Amino acid sequence: MFFGLFMRNDAYVIRRRYDRLREAVDKMRDKNKKIYLLRALDQMEPTLLMIEEQPVSLMEKRRMIRYLNTGIGNIGDMLHARKEVLK
Repeated sequence: MFFGLFMRNDAYVIRRRYDRLREAVDKMRDKNKKIYLLRALDQMEPTLLMIEEQPVSLMEKRRMIRYLNTGIGNIGDMLHARKEVLK
């Protein structure tokens, strides 16, 4: 039971990072980069919902959390990258 509280906290932290990143992408002016990043974020949302709402095994949760953390990190890096990096 005590360990379950940490997992909910992880889901909350990931959701908060995801929402902040999504807001930053929504404010972008470069349409091509914005569409690319929004599609990448949309691919991660079902996994995030599964962590928040459905009971899954501890091993699956860890795998999903690792997937989300790396994806959010990559999108954050792309958001702050220069145009030359994306070409």
